[in-house]
This record gives sequence, structure tokens and C-alpha cells, in this order.
Amino acid sequence: MEANSHNLADVLIVTENFIEAADISDAITGVPADRIVHIRGISAGEHLWQAPSFAPALSVLSYRRSETGFDAVARLLADRGSALLLLDASAEVQEALECAALTRPFTGADLARTIAAIDFKGRIMATNSEPG
Repeated sequence: MEANSHNLADVLIVTENFIEAADISDAITGVPADRIVHIRGISAGEHLWQAPSFAPALSVLSYRRSETGFDAVARLLADRGSALLLLDASAEVQEALECAALTRPFTGADLARTIAAIDFKGRIMATNSEPG
């Protein structure tokens, strides 16, 4: 699925931790910072989930057990064609969505290696350019 001009982002990061969001952003190469959206939780993205055109090329979701709706949002994004990287999700969710996953503790190198292995760049808007 190709990303389209109605998207707000090529990459979505959902984590309550600002430092983790910065580390994730740093690990994503070839995507301008203005095409990466960070929200602090599933409930903060309700307006995004309701927009049928919202389908980022890559979604990185940090699982919080206290937050309801995580599985449903992960499934929604996957169904819209978003590649997923789940942080600390259950093995059942990882298996059901057949997606990339990391479990804490992980290093910046682990994060960069995992993101580099995900095939999502073909879905990024054509106006973005890869570094040369």
C-alpha cells in the first residue's frame, strides 16, 4: 500500500517516553523529522484512528499494559498497510500480527538493526528522498 498525501506522517511513534521517541526517530533513516509523528499514548491518537486515510508507512508502538485498545489499534494500522514494530507486546500479539518486535531492555543498535530490517520505505510518500 502506498502512503498518500492525506497522511499526516510517514512514521508514527506511540510512546509516553520522550527520550525513547527521540531514540526511535534517530534510528529511522531517510525520513525527514517533519514526517515523523510522536504521540504519548493510544488514547491520544483517537482522531488519527478515526481518519480512514491515516496509514503511516511505519508505526512503532510501545505497549503499556494499563492502556486499553493497544491490540485493536495495532490491528487497525496493520490492516491499513502500516509496517509495525511493537515494543514490549505480548508474544500472542506479535504472532497474531506477524510483525517486528523488541522486548526491553534493548540497545540503540538493536533498535536501528530492527528498523533497518523492516520493509516500509516503499510506502513512504514519493516527495521524500533517500539520502544519497
